Amino acid sequence: MAFSGLRRGLRWFVLVILSLLAFSFSVIALIFFQQDRIINKAVSILNEDFSGRVELKDSHISPFKQFPYVSIDLENLEVFEGKDAESELILHVNDAYIGFDLLSVLSGRYDIKSIDLDSGFFKLVQHSDGSFNIGNALSSDKDITPSDTPSESLHLDLQRIKLRNIDLLKLN
Repeated sequence: MAFSGLRRGLRWFVLVILSLLAFSFSVIALIFFQQDRIINKAVSILNEDFSGRVELKDSHISPFKQFPYVSIDLENLEVFEGKDAESELILHVNDAYIGFDLLSVLSGRYDIKSIDLDSGFFKLVQHSDGSFNIGNALSSDKDITPSDTPSESLHLDLQRIKLRNIDLLKLN
């Protein structure tokens, strides 16, 4: 009698564990298949909203890099001060890991919880008028109203920023 109760409890335990694993793999698969759309949307929003330009070479899913968040690795991320081809390069990072919360992705919101920048440089320049290059790149002439923001959009809810092998250059 006690053996059948133990067997039943073990069966429920295994069922719950398998359900959690299936759920996790489903969410990771959802992000994997949606990553190109997410990244293309984010880069186009950044390039449309800001005065600077953002470019990247490639991206891929990195499910355990920033556990408990699921990450997308942006390879060779570059930020330029302006949109023209002669604009000064401000930031170059070999790998930028952007961490998303699993539950927010399932609800259609892409809450960025963590950013991990690995191997690169950040060149901060103060111009003669007192402005900084990063301020110029991230400035916008566009007025953003709540009706402009789509329901399925990127949100910053940063819990962690990690810099590894990043050179900071400051020039006056």
